Amino acid sequence: MPGQVFQERDAPVEDEPAPYDPENESYENWEDRLEAAGYSPLPTSYPSDIPPRVSKIAQNKARRNLPAGYVLEYDTNWLNIIEPHRDDRVGFHIVSLESGTVFPLRPLLVELCRCFKILPGQITPNAHRFLNAFVNICVELKIDPSLRLFLFLFEVLPGKSGCDSYVYFRGRNGRQFISDLPQSNRQWKEKFVFIKFPDVSPLAGIRWNDHILKSQYTEPATAPDLEESLEKLLQGDPFTGQMFHYGAWIWRIQPGGQGTPQAQEAAGHGVPSPGNTAEAGGPSHPDMNFRAYNMPKTTGGSSSAAATNKPVQPETVVINDEEDPQTGGMGQTGNAPVNPSPNKGKGKMRTKKTATTHPAAKRKRGESSPVGESMEELWVKMTLKLKEMGEVGPDTLEQLAGDPSSRLSQLEEQLKRSEAHNRELQDLTGRQLDEVANLARMAGEAEAVVIRLKEENLKLMEDLELKEREFPGRARRWVGENLEETARVITSTPEMTMAAFKFLYQEEQGKEMITQIGSYGFMSG
Repeated sequence: MPGQVFQERDAPVEDEPAPYDPENESYENWEDRLEAAGYSPLPTSYPSDIPPRVSKIAQNKARRNLPAGYVLEYDTNWLNIIEPHRDDRVGFHIVSLESGTVFPLRPLLVELCRCFKILPGQITPNAHRFLNAFVNICVELKIDPSLRLFLFLFEVLPGKSGCDSYVYFRGRNGRQFISDLPQSNRQWKEKFVFIKFPDVSPLAGIRWNDHILKSQYTEPATAPDLEESLEKLLQGDPFTGQMFHYGAWIWRIQPGGQGTPQAQEAAGHGVPSPGNTAEAGGPSHPDMNFRAYNMPKTTGGSSSAAATNKPVQPETVVINDEEDPQTGGMGQTGNAPVNPSPNKGKGKMRTKKTATTHPAAKRKRGESSPVGESMEELWVKMTLKLKEMGEVGPDTLEQLAGDPSSRLSQLEEQLKRSEAHNRELQDLTGRQLDEVANLARMAGEAEAVVIRLKEENLKLMEDLELKEREFPGRARRWVGENLEETARVITSTPEMTMAAFKFLYQEEQGKEMITQIGSYGFMSG
């Protein structure tokens, strides 16, 4: 809806701000400019540093799913997913290609990209899943999968941390009808390839955008047709009666229809559903190669009758043995048999009443009726038939034709061994859990001891520091209270006396006191 006015917005969508110019403005100014215009930033710095890394297996798988005219291109020299875009080449993540993306692109995807001026590579894989499931669900319910309805149901939001420069979809409040998808921000951004279109792509002219219109400006005004479609969607999956699950609807393909590709464009990923399955062996399944077998021809009547959708009516079917010449067959004009054999040999025609228009399979003379045979006999005969057609190898034939009872006993024995092994694993797991719990308990006790020792050490350090601070004062008090003992210690040796006098001489007024004491001693005689 480019050029139109969204709800709560006065400016048209095409009135977008200019891209970020780091040489002329700061990042903060750019964000302020976008905020004023009603846009959110999609910084390109994050994806610009992610080069491609895709295995050859993944490339070949994606290449096989492309229809004729589309070419997968991959170059390890690409710096990122932004720069290699051209008018005829568009980048896709491998996970997005495996999430229901078909070629030609769905009209809804093209409209959404042109509306927001973004590329499919800017849409997260989960968002691609939502879009593809939405289209298939709408087609199943006969709802027009328009962009207007999509924006009425979903918000288009900028990616959060780890998904910068990408956008994702989120169901609006009260309008979620598809189950949530597992979020993943890893291991898909570097796995991208480019798809070259047969001609100019429908997204030509769009460049990797660095901003997106805020979701509050993209919600269309409510209308009766939108409410009616929402009511149908909220009723849930018509096949399960529950909320739609994205996994069951990503590849649910309808043949044709507005907004949906043809069945052959589903690339072999169709999800079976009632009356809604892509044909096996067609162009959409290049991996499947079904062998054609020659069925016995019926005489009289057209062989195309079995392919029409007509009620089953009893009719007479003539069955010939292919090993003998059909001398008694009917002519191509439908006339009576020519020269019927009177003998009961292989050339005799047999007629029976049947309730099918399909030609019967080859039957040999003398075979007993399946009704009177046991299940084991039918099983053995079926394996022999498959062996004749080359579909079953000798080893497989021996296993199929073996005694069912012995096979059952072998399976029971294997089941018993598996159960015993499971019990052993459970016991081992229990013992390991007990050991882990014991180790956790011991670790807790050790941690408590360490904490206690740390507290004691801290207390000792505090006591030592306190004693060191108090020691000089206590020493002075002790000397003052024990002069006699102090004098005895000082005069114990001449060296001690000299050392004491040196300390006294260094003290303030010590020299004067020593002089006075010496004079007093001299005068005292």
